[in-house]
Amino acid sequence: MSKVKKVLNAATIAERISEVETNLSQKLKLENFIEKDISTIYNPLEYAKEPHEYYLKKWCNTQREVMFLGMNPGPFGMCQNGIPFGEIDTVKNWLQIKGKVNKPEKENPNRPIEGMNVKRNEVSGNRLWNLFKRIAKTPEVFFQKCIVYNFIPLCFIGKSGKNIAPDSLKPNVRNKLIRLCGDSLCEIIDILQVKTVVCVGKWTEARINEIKKEKNLRFKVLGIMHPSPLNPKSRDYYLNDAEKDLERLDILKYIRADENTQQSAIEKFWNSAKRKKPSATIATSIKENNGDVKDEK
Repeated sequence: MSKVKKVLNAATIAERISEVETNLSQKLKLENFIEKDISTIYNPLEYAKEPHEYYLKKWCNTQREVMFLGMNPGPFGMCQNGIPFGEIDTVKNWLQIKGKVNKPEKENPNRPIEGMNVKRNEVSGNRLWNLFKRIAKTPEVFFQKCIVYNFIPLCFIGKSGKNIAPDSLKPNVRNKLIRLCGDSLCEIIDILQVKTVVCVGKWTEARINEIKKEKNLRFKVLGIMHPSPLNPKSRDYYLNDAEKDLERLDILKYIRADENTQQSAIEKFWNSAKRKKPSATIATSIKENNGDVKDEK
């Protein structure tokens, strides 16, 4: 007898992703990732659970063609609000995310968790989300076929408040982290039926290619430059070249909106999510932000 694949509704998809994340968080808690240079480890999937799950339910509610995948939370982005590349203006005003951010069990006084009240801007998130805003115009268009996610949910902080990237961890610690997070990511990719993973940064792209080869998976792996201010080329890339790269990679078609497709995308979003449609159009005008913000440190 042939197996009939169950079609997941919006609530089930978000709930299943959340379940995978909860299981991952429990496994990560059992491991010791503290090293000499690391004083604090933040997991926003736990203390910023409300806004993160709001993001899942509102914007990650159907199967997707494309996943844009970052490495791990930034100290002024996802660490503060639970949203991948969570530049605060985008989180509040474009994605319209709500939810309470609690204090983590252990907080670094040099990198406090301020939640939705954070004043510092995440440069990486600013550059990435502004790219999507320029192309898609509205989140309804962008999230029709795309999702933004992070490979690793943990942020590693030094005593001084310095952000320590996962690629700087000792090999045995890093490999354990990659294995646990890779297994969970594969589950989420399967839930969403993602066809293409666009890795934001070379390190993430290399790790995902290794995982794909090891597990003999079929999704396509592509890469774009990381928007970190530590890379002197990234500002100009995101202003002038990133869109061309997406077109070259045949990804632009999944993001781009025109006058004829915007309204249909909005209608499809509300119908697929089975939400009560607002009386006024939710297509929001966006500010073109071609300037830059303070560097992350």
